[in-house]
Amino acid sequence: MARPHGKKFQARIIDKRLPKGKHFKTFQSKSDAENYEDEVRASLNRGVVPAFILDEDAPANASASYVRSGMLGDLVTAYREHNASISATDRDLCQILMHYIEKTKIQDVTYPWLESFAKFLRVDENLAPNSIRGRVGCLGRAWRWYHAANEIDAPDPWGKLPEGYSIVTSKKEIEQILANGGEIKDGAPRNRRLAPGEYEAIIEVLDGQRVKDEVTQPLIANPEMRVLFILIANTGMRLREAYRLRVSSFVEAEGVPRGVAIVQTTKGHRGKAPPREVPILQIVLNELNPWIESLGDGADLLFPGVWDGSNVEEDLRKTSNSIARKFKNVFKQAGAMDLNEHDLRHEATCRWFTLKNPDGPGWFYNQWEIMNLMGWTSDAMIARYLSLRGSSAARAAKAGL
Repeated sequence: MARPHGKKFQARIIDKRLPKGKHFKTFQSKSDAENYEDEVRASLNRGVVPAFILDEDAPANASASYVRSGMLGDLVTAYREHNASISATDRDLCQILMHYIEKTKIQDVTYPWLESFAKFLRVDENLAPNSIRGRVGCLGRAWRWYHAANEIDAPDPWGKLPEGYSIVTSKKEIEQILANGGEIKDGAPRNRRLAPGEYEAIIEVLDGQRVKDEVTQPLIANPEMRVLFILIANTGMRLREAYRLRVSSFVEAEGVPRGVAIVQTTKGHRGKAPPREVPILQIVLNELNPWIESLGDGADLLFPGVWDGSNVEEDLRKTSNSIARKFKNVFKQAGAMDLNEHDLRHEATCRWFTLKNPDGPGWFYNQWEIMNLMGWTSDAMIARYLSLRGSSAARAAKAGL
């Protein structure tokens, strides 16, 4: 209730959800003060701290990331620029999120808003469930980080999202997606592998040979991309790990020159992980050794045509996107229309699991060794990436795996 304050009236709101736990504001009339109190309390009852209060009552110990504009886009920017422990994945996702939420007010972020945002990603954007969870999850981490960093007590709508929120289930949403020319994405793990003959067809395209009659644009041999493709498909390195290799990354192993690559891992706890050793098979060495020789004495970067050595995050993101687009074009020209670069990691996983032991029955690597060379810390990743064909699965069962 508004109280007299000299010749004026003071609105007094005491609530633990406010930045300071309380908020006072003076008005000329009692009715203005009471209307203000009603407006603030109504907003708090909806689970939202009004932006004008956040602007006025920034905590005394507010960090440099405090957002005075009251805009969600600025909150996400603060998360990206001021959070020292942000992962590389979230850095990229923050850039993507700006396209959606730049003009949204922080005070408008309620559970209904979040539900609507998830629906927009499902239906209008027609994103895959993994992509939806990535965007929504990143936004939630930014929200929690911001409020914790500035000691602001506010509801967390993300905790109310039901399991399966990223998957299209309603008949109405299905009809909308199909009417927009989209497709229904059920959230099943992607397990696309190279079909018989696709590996060879891709090599032919990279060699500048025509593969499909319908491909009319001239093909130019690209030996650098050829080596990069063979390396990823037969080791399972992530794209960024592969193109950032240096000539010195390869060391002798078991008497084989360049038999192992020391790979700087790009995924791990908060984006950081120690380097790992990845075996280099003969099929890769057959391409790798001539390529390194062609670079000349004193060469440093393994793929200087696609990476200039910059480790600035924005430069790395642009480089990765550029290479991924080049691969996508090559795959289309080879007839592998739905193949993408990350599918090569699935292919390599299966190749490691089905690599025969030359010295006896069974397979060369066990699952724990494969986890190490793929850069995984959880065996759940095996189920995500492993997709054995019928013949390979039958051989594995016979070997007792």
